[in-house]
Parts: sequence; structure tokens; C-alpha cells
Amino acid sequence: MAEFHAPDELRRYRTRLKRQREYQDEYRIRLKKERVPDREDIAAGILAINLRIWARSPETLEKASRNIAEFMSETGLGNRRFDAEKTAAALKAMVAREVKRLRRRERGE
Repeated sequence: MAEFHAPDELRRYRTRLKRQREYQDEYRIRLKKERVPDREDIAAGILAINLRIWARSPETLEKASRNIAEFMSETGLGNRRFDAEKTAAALKAMVAREVKRLRRRERGE
């Protein structure tokens, strides 16, 4: 927490934080009410679509998993970098689960 030299500075700081929290809470409620997806929702949708594509066309998975693993190990997500082999293995495991899910759905389970 920042250093404050006058009591009214701390009070203004806390008031500003409280207003920001209230604004964020109202913003999230409004987005939910209006059914506006956030960044994580969009990312989850993209992942779900790609998993389905890779499950139905496994030949596309190898290059995609290599590209994703390379991106996540070299560029990373912010300051987080991941092991390329473990990333590719995790992605392939997700696709394998999607394949099983699609097969169960096709059989009507």
C-alpha cells in the first residue's frame, strides 16, 4: 500500500478504491444482464470450437499444437511461459477428451 503523509490523503485513496470497486461490480452486473461476453468467455468459446475441429480432423492437430506450444513457451501469456512439450501434451489430452465426448454424443449417451 502506498505511503500517506496526511490523514485526508488516505481517506481520499480509500474512497477512490471504494468507488472503483462499486463501478466494477455494477459493470459486471450490467454485462451479465446484457449477456455480453468478457475476454475469458470469448477465449473459452474459441477453445471449444478448436477442440471440436481438432477432434474431427486430427491431421490439423499436430501443427496447431506445435504452434500453440511454441507461442506459450517463447512468447507466453504476459510474464508466464510454459514448457512446450507439456503444453502440447495438455492440448492433445484436451482433444482426446473432446473426441470421447463427441463419440458419446453420437451414440446418444
